[in-house]
Amino acid sequence: MGAVRGVDGDESMEVLFDDGRWLEGPAYLPAGRYLVFSDIPNDRVMRWD
Repeated sequence: MGAVRGVDGDESMEVLFDDGRWLEGPAYLPAGRYLVFSDIPNDRVMRWD
């Protein structure tokens, strides 16, 4: 994983998922307060609450 520069107030970063070959997203859905991202080769959409 490459270096990521902090943004005002961000002191840490948490890896939520690193087992995919080709992922798209994440997208935040505020109504449900969760993230979704696509795992393209495995033809699935995953959700993190």
